[in-house]
Amino acid sequence: MKQLPVEWKSDRLIVSNVEESDIPELESIYETSRYLHQWDGQEHDRNYVKECFEEGHLPPGGRLENYRIQSIRTNEDDRYIGLLSVYHGYPSEDSIYLEFYISIARSRSRDMDKN
Repeated sequence: MKQLPVEWKSDRLIVSNVEESDIPELESIYETSRYLHQWDGQEHDRNYVKECFEEGHLPPGGRLENYRIQSIRTNEDDRYIGLLSVYHGYPSEDSIYLEFYISIARSRSRDMDKN
């Protein structure tokens, strides 16, 4: 099964697997998504990024090796602007499931719109 690479780049962005040192900055970005829970009925998990890094956020019967949590940073100044959580092979072998995605305020992440 083909998977997203550990790191991939565009002219303006770097997307790479989360490292433990990334967690505090990414948790603060995740905190900006609190409003989503008014629609999905889930509890807001303040340790979401850390838990995904350590255990993954897997579908039923999922395997950790098929899971990726990746940071999104600007190429120009290496600034964190987003977070991507995906699972490869769910619901079918040739699928990629977008578990969670967020990019911070448009004024700070205008690079995302161009990629």
